[in-house]
Amino acid sequence: MATIILQNHASFRVHKFSAPHNTSRESEFFPNLNSSLLDTAKSLIRPNQASSYADAIKMAKKIPPGQPEFDLAQAAINDWSDQILQLAKNHADQGILSQAIETAGLVPPQTPAFEDAQDAIQKWRRQKDRGGGNP
Repeated sequence: MATIILQNHASFRVHKFSAPHNTSRESEFFPNLNSSLLDTAKSLIRPNQASSYADAIKMAKKIPPGQPEFDLAQAAINDWSDQILQLAKNHADQGILSQAIETAGLVPPQTPAFEDAQDAIQKWRRQKDRGGGNP
């Protein structure tokens, strides 16, 4: 809201108006910003390092729904979540259950891999409690 004061001879009048919101610049800006965010997220990934996938996911989640690149970010988040779960399964296959549990715990909620990760964590905790696997 802006205020303009107009002088008309000896009197002053105050007029208030709303300037139209310029969305054309924003729509030009967000694809670049969101694309940069996604590129930065991708650059954080170090194969075989689950925490790097988790860091990339945190960065990609900064792209809000309805914004350019959101769908790409969600696809990447789902893929990276699958990668984290696979790394956890690799640890479990090697008998390193503590690491498997910790790694699977990095799979974020609201991803397709989350339920599988939670189920695997429960399974590996039971195995660990029975004395299976390395600490």
